[in-house]
Amino acid sequence: MDLWSTWNLLLFIIGFGSLIFVHELGHFLVAKWVGIKATTFAIGFGQAILCYRRGIGYRVGTTEPEYQRRIEEFVRERRPKVDGEEDTSEIKAQEIEDAERELGLGETEYRLNWIPFGGYVKMVGQEDLDPKALSDNPRAFNKKPIWARMCVISAGVVMNVIFAVLFFMVAFMIGVQFPPAIVGGVAPDSPAANAEATDNPEIVGLQPGDRVEAINGEATTDFLDVRIASALAPRGRVLNLDVERPALDGSAQKLNFAIVPVEDSEEKLLHIGVTPAADTRLAQGPGVAAQLESMGLEPGMRLVAVNGQPIQEHWQFRRLLEAAEGQPVEGTFETVPARGQEPEQRTVTLEPQTDYMISDDGEMHLLGLKPATRINGVQEGAPADGELQSGDIIVALENASWPSPTRMSEVIGGHAAGEPVAISVLRDGVVEEFEITPRRGLLGIGMDFDESVIRDVASNTPFASLDLPAGTRLLEVDGEPAQTLSELRVAIQSAPADQENFEITYQLPVGDVVETQELTLSEADRTALAQLDWLDGLPFTVLQVTQQTSNPIAAIGLGVEKTHSFMMQTYITISRLFGGTVRVEHLRGPVGIVETGTQFSDRGFAYLLFFLGLISINLAVINFLPLPIVDGGLALLLLWEKVRGKPAPPEVQSVLTVIGLLLIGALFVTVTYHDIARLVTGG
Repeated sequence: MDLWSTWNLLLFIIGFGSLIFVHELGHFLVAKWVGIKATTFAIGFGQAILCYRRGIGYRVGTTEPEYQRRIEEFVRERRPKVDGEEDTSEIKAQEIEDAERELGLGETEYRLNWIPFGGYVKMVGQEDLDPKALSDNPRAFNKKPIWARMCVISAGVVMNVIFAVLFFMVAFMIGVQFPPAIVGGVAPDSPAANAEATDNPEIVGLQPGDRVEAINGEATTDFLDVRIASALAPRGRVLNLDVERPALDGSAQKLNFAIVPVEDSEEKLLHIGVTPAADTRLAQGPGVAAQLESMGLEPGMRLVAVNGQPIQEHWQFRRLLEAAEGQPVEGTFETVPARGQEPEQRTVTLEPQTDYMISDDGEMHLLGLKPATRINGVQEGAPADGELQSGDIIVALENASWPSPTRMSEVIGGHAAGEPVAISVLRDGVVEEFEITPRRGLLGIGMDFDESVIRDVASNTPFASLDLPAGTRLLEVDGEPAQTLSELRVAIQSAPADQENFEITYQLPVGDVVETQELTLSEADRTALAQLDWLDGLPFTVLQVTQQTSNPIAAIGLGVEKTHSFMMQTYITISRLFGGTVRVEHLRGPVGIVETGTQFSDRGFAYLLFFLGLISINLAVINFLPLPIVDGGLALLLLWEKVRGKPAPPEVQSVLTVIGLLLIGALFVTVTYHDIARLVTGG
């Protein structure tokens, strides 16, 4: 670990510790305010490293033995003797407080413990692990009215929310980047694709470049607002989107769309079917570099013109692709120049790629054809370098034949670190087999899916009637070449509008047998095909814009807004966890939080503060969930006591405590295991 990484790690640990500190400080201050005696204020768990108590000072380890000795000696000395004998009865609460006052001893020990995650405030009459540990002390937690105890329990969450707002406020005064509320893509047959403009019914569907200015009258600041508004909308409720649609000539049109979100088949979340906008800058990464190298491009280059027409935003590129109707376009890219140098420009031919329909099982297809995965570049020095080649078609990965992209990620991601994966590819008509050891969960290959070799056919689709086996290669449509699915689409769309039957020529995977069958397409099939977008197939970065304000009041408002948004996002994630659409291994535990925190620190102080704000919100939400052992569970027990007029039986509280400990312990161990596995494998 270099010096900079060590510094970032230290910064994050200090920041994360501050979140725990303010959470416990909330409990502590409110406990003092309502008159509850707090004997311990601790950061971390386990044995004490360093302690402080007024009247004793700092100590390595706990001050408790010395405190107890002084109290006992003071009380014993001042108790009257009974028949010449010392009174050795139990020391009363009032005697302890009198001794503390006379000796100048603080009633609270402030501890820094050796396990750095978490913290606690120990109050008289309140033991999370022992519900029977009540006290007759009038300053005990259990002796206070329910409203006072509820205030104490809620104070930690309130402090985390307050500090989240403060973290976000400072971060936005410095400046943080987010994806803007601009549509980058629209899923076929989604609510966003089918919605009519309320003020102009001839306009159907959102388009790339549409800026969502408001949803149900509430102004949007970034794309997260669009996602959250969709996910949290009551089922069946209409969302009114106010949209500004730019045109290539520089003009803009104001539109309104009434859209009803639907449930995603995989994530089970409500959505309208839009994705964030891309930038004109090419992305970076091992697989990306391999793809770009094969095209004569480099990561980080920016697209500046299409067919000689200058562009500034990605949506302009998408509009020009649509206008080309599948025909190649010339893209001019510009390098990022070194200081004092002029940028270099390169012009390359770009082949538009068809967008795909989505089958009932969530996989992409074109009229039923699911394309095989084709390698379009291998990064120099990567695990696959010297083995795989551009143009190879993946036939099998381990035991998965003709794997989908999702299945490939699952196989490679679930493979043990340092062990090779078996991969079979189709190369020049021959299947070749390799064993390649992934590095950090990657093979170092670029992939695309605009391929005429099919891996499967979706049921209840036009091509299902042809009964084509996996590995079939398309050759022609009505005598016109169809070497990719994009060429298949162009050939069909170029045919007369009233044509229904098409001759499909293909080569079977066994014996190089060439056959021809007739494919029948309905008007609805051709309409659905025509509504698909044309894609660029290039790895552009996600567009980011800086949200910044120099006005502290505006920054506070933005902080409050983001706090609410991220609280809602956390609740969504939790609901997805219980719904099975988010797995436990996707979560981050202490190790993963630290790793992610240092990555945010690498991006600058504003991003560290922003990430700490996110963690603070998550602490608030998780702490107030209605689960045993956390603040939300304790609040439920107080509500029980309020309704029934008496506390829950200690036996019930003990059972809930054990259940809570087991749940949290199991979750802690599981997420920590996956955190460490990700570090080891680079996944």
